[in-house]
Amino acid sequence: LGHGETNNRGGSSTNEIPHKIKALKKKKCISVACGWCHTVVLTDDGQVYTFGGGWLGLLGHGDEVTRTSPKLVERLLKHKIVYINTCLLYTSDAADEED
Repeated sequence: LGHGETNNRGGSSTNEIPHKIKALKKKKCISVACGWCHTVVLTDDGQVYTFGGGWLGLLGHGDEVTRTSPKLVERLLKHKIVYINTCLLYTSDAADEED
C-alpha cells in the first residue's frame, strides 16, 4: 500500500515487509496514522499526505477517489499541521496556534 499498486493484500512476501514509499523519498516523515483502509502521513514541514480508500472523503481531497500512492492534501497547505490522527472511518489534524 502506498507504492502505486492495486493488489496490496495478496500473499506476496513483498507486501509483508515494510518498504520506503518512493513518493515520499525526499520528505522527512514525522508521524504516520493508519485507519481501516487509509493512511495519513505528516512531514516535518507540516504537510499532510494521504492514500488508501477515499470513501466518504476520508483522504481530505474533496472527493471519494481511492489513491494507491500518497497525495498532498492541498487544502491544508495554508496551515502548519502539527498533529494527525485517524481511526476506523475518520481522519483529523491539528494546526499550529499561529495559523
